[in-house]
Amino acid sequence: MNILIVDDHALFREGIKFLLARSAFVTKIVEAGSAEAGLAHAVVHDEIDLLLLDVNLPGYRGLDSLRLFRDKFPTSAIVLLSGVDDPVLIRDALANGASGFIHKSVTGDEMLAAIGKVFAGEPCCAVPDGFVAAPFQVPGALPAQLTPRQKEVLARLCEGLSNKEIGRDLNMSDNTVRVHVSGIFRILGARSRTEAAMLARRSGLVA
Repeated sequence: MNILIVDDHALFREGIKFLLARSAFVTKIVEAGSAEAGLAHAVVHDEIDLLLLDVNLPGYRGLDSLRLFRDKFPTSAIVLLSGVDDPVLIRDALANGASGFIHKSVTGDEMLAAIGKVFAGEPCCAVPDGFVAAPFQVPGALPAQLTPRQKEVLARLCEGLSNKEIGRDLNMSDNTVRVHVSGIFRILGARSRTEAAMLARRSGLVA
């Protein structure tokens, strides 16, 4: 998995990079200290699976930065990072395209667990003890629970492509494809590729 960290605090970025280096599912980590530098990666790196995005970047208010990055990285999962204790922010983040929320005071293990949920196709909310968060669940049908990248993988899976073929088509590693397929199976409740394709068509995820 390729991860882009966008946060204006260099020390915090370094801490996340050190933490993510412990994870087997991380392939590449790139970073940016501003929204402008982060957006530049939309051109340079077309294979960003996950953005860890500080909600309080200089020059942006509220969820403005989330909306901007959601537009520029349409196929990437975006998880907001914040030190602000605002439960409503979590709910509003989901409504505006976020895949998760991580409070900056959580432990390293809690952060890794939250990121792992996102890769498995589940919304995540990692907050400190005593923080009462608004429910961070996707209402409605299955399509809303799949990340944009998982939807791309699912579409090709339904065409009968193998993991290697999906990887070549989407410029992804075999391991990345396997993680996405596993997440798709979990969300759809499928036990095989054939069953996943059947459930996807029945749910309207693919034509």
